[in-house]
Amino acid sequence: MIRLISFLIAVGLAVAGAVWLANHPGEVMVQWLGWRVDTSVPVLLVAAVLLVLVVSLLVRLVLGVLTVPGVIGRFRSRRALKRGLLALAEAESALLTHDAAKAARKAAQAKALLPNQQAAVLIQAEAALLRDDLDGAQALYEELLETRSSALAALHGLLALAEKRNDKVLLRDVASRAVAVNERAAWAVRPLFTVLVDAGDWAAAQKTLDLGCKREVFSDAERARLTATLLCAQADAALLRGETHEVARLTKKAVSAAPGFLPAVLRHAQSLISDGNGKKAAALLIEPWRTAPHPALAAAYLSLWQGEEALKRVQHVDALADSNPSHPESCLLAAEAALQAELWGQARTRLKPLLDRGLHERRLALLMARLEESEHGNTTEALRWYKLAAAWDAHSPAPAALWQCDQCHTPAADWSVHCPTCNTIGSVTANV
Repeated sequence: MIRLISFLIAVGLAVAGAVWLANHPGEVMVQWLGWRVDTSVPVLLVAAVLLVLVVSLLVRLVLGVLTVPGVIGRFRSRRALKRGLLALAEAESALLTHDAAKAARKAAQAKALLPNQQAAVLIQAEAALLRDDLDGAQALYEELLETRSSALAALHGLLALAEKRNDKVLLRDVASRAVAVNERAAWAVRPLFTVLVDAGDWAAAQKTLDLGCKREVFSDAERARLTATLLCAQADAALLRGETHEVARLTKKAVSAAPGFLPAVLRHAQSLISDGNGKKAAALLIEPWRTAPHPALAAAYLSLWQGEEALKRVQHVDALADSNPSHPESCLLAAEAALQAELWGQARTRLKPLLDRGLHERRLALLMARLEESEHGNTTEALRWYKLAAAWDAHSPAPAALWQCDQCHTPAADWSVHCPTCNTIGSVTANV
């Protein structure tokens, strides 16, 4: 509405001006270089307007001619950009389908056509890595490191390359740089933690573990277990150096970090035993037995009472067995101690629940054979049990290893910081 009113006002003013000029035409005389022109004011105004229009058209025509090369250049640039983006998309598609040759070819085309070449160079590097051209891939990734916007992507690629080469030095360098560039680079935290543990750099490994927990790379449960793992590894190193006080300090911290972590419990118990604190060691060993009896716990516990009489040993073993009385390991351990003390009735009482359950266990049959032979001199019954022991042993699977990796399930004879097969840190756990 406002525009319409403005237009009508403008038209009205123009008409009024034209009428006024028509009523007051006046005369104008122009004399220049011997020329003389006589005309009226309206005609002069019309001529001036026409002159302005002609000059404007000429100026626009000249400017248009001058800008033709720029227009052509912009057209070519847009066309090259379109072709470059198409080549880049085809390179990405080829990379996803593991067609390294096509990905490299299309990435080279995109690199030649696009003003920003980082994406094309990155695809070239990934294609080189895909076809195992590790030196070529490394050169391309290092080229990308020179540009800040592509540095993190280049470090990610170099990390994959280092893992493929199993180059621990390069892996540590690249992962450290990635975390330094961006602490949120969670993909670099776990490999960095692993390589630091392999190098025995415990302080840096713990710092990386804390950062990983902050970035939710590690769960709270992983943090507890891995912290205890690091402390146990340091305790083992201190033990080799003969630093018994340091062993005690580290193993105590490990138990506090992960109370149910069996390697920490065993090491701290052994430290307490060495310091002559058998009661604390016994209490420490009984606690995990309540939920998950393990032969290593039994061996450590029995070592406390080696020099004592058989009857006293029975009392101590009963304390351990009674913390988890229905478990087969508790029954077998208590029956063995009772047999050594010649407490035939108590041994039979301990074994009866296993017999009632129909447990076909070689150790059970051997204990029954010894019991029949020792208590009654019944060689016939003892022989029957020995035969059952042999039969059960033949039809039973091989005894399970005491330790096992919870990632690749590889059995292990003893605990270690990382699995020797899959190299996962803190994955070797008690096989209960």
